[in-house]
Amino acid sequence: MSTAVKNAVAPTFAVIVKLNRSDELEDGLCYEEAIAVAKILEKCHVDGIEISCGMIGRKVGAPNRVIRTIEEEGYNFKAASDIASQLHIPVFVVGGFRRFVDIESRLQSSKIAVISLGRHLICEPDLPKKWMADHTYESQCKSCNQCFLTNPLECRMNH
Repeated sequence: MSTAVKNAVAPTFAVIVKLNRSDELEDGLCYEEAIAVAKILEKCHVDGIEISCGMIGRKVGAPNRVIRTIEEEGYNFKAASDIASQLHIPVFVVGGFRRFVDIESRLQSSKIAVISLGRHLICEPDLPKKWMADHTYESQCKSCNQCFLTNPLECRMNH
């Protein structure tokens, strides 16, 4: 499958796959299966894998982790870091990163290549500029998922 995708695009085109570490559903994809899938994707020559979790659009298993404490931030990091240590391709991770200093320290202490942002940029499109001006700034996004209820996507909690 992924080999066909790689063959269908220009050699300079990066193919990156978003992969759940867990669907967080009963009988859904589990962590051990995610590791196996990641290794298969690497053999198919994908250029990178982004680790995520949950299933959007379903009450059970939705990535609805309202972040209240520092300990709740980066909830996919440990699994992504473990997966990255078993692969030779770049691993990205997404999931509740709110502070630039935390992102920097996690990148320096792991094989994670990229920390991705999703809902935080819906909440604060200028977040990278805020971090450039103040590395201690904390994103206002609480990962409540209310933005997924709007069309177009926009933060309902901070506006």
